[in-house]
Amino acid sequence: MITCGFVGLGLIGGSIARALKANRKDIVIIACDPNEETLKLATEQKIADEAYPAPCDAFTACDYIFLCAPVEFNVKYLEYFKDNIGPDTILTDVGSVKGIIHKEVERLGMEFEDKGCLVAMLNWWLMAWDMNPAWKGGHGGGEETAAKYYYFFLGKLS
Repeated sequence: MITCGFVGLGLIGGSIARALKANRKDIVIIACDPNEETLKLATEQKIADEAYPAPCDAFTACDYIFLCAPVEFNVKYLEYFKDNIGPDTILTDVGSVKGIIHKEVERLGMEFEDKGCLVAMLNWWLMAWDMNPAWKGGHGGGEETAAKYYYFFLGKLS
C-alpha cells in the first residue's frame, strides 16, 4: 500500500486525490482541509480514507505528502512537517510560486534531504503543460492534467 497525504482538497488537491483513487487500488489517502463540507464530501465519495481539519499525527504514516493549499498556508505547513514527517516521506507542493516555498525549506533546513525525507521542488504546472500543450493555463483543464502527472509520477516511484 502507498499512503498519500493531501493538505488541501480544493481544485488541484481534490483532482489529484480523485485521480489516484480512480487509477490505483493500493492507495490510502489521508487528507486535511479546514472546510468541513469538503472533508465530508471527500469521505462520502471515498476520495479520502481519513479526513482531518488540519495536519496531524496521521500524516507521519504517509509515503508522499502533497501541499495543495494556497502558498502562504503551505509555507506555514512546512514548519509543522519539519518535525512531523516520516523518515522516507516525499514532500511536494502544487503551487506555481516556488521562491517563497524554497526560502522556507532552506530556512528550516529541509533542503532536499533532512532526516531522510525528500522535499521535491518541482513545478507541477509546467510539467502538466508539457503533458498537454493544448492547455493554456488557468482553471479548467490544468487540474486534470496535473492529476494525471501525479499519477504518472507515483507510478514511476513505486
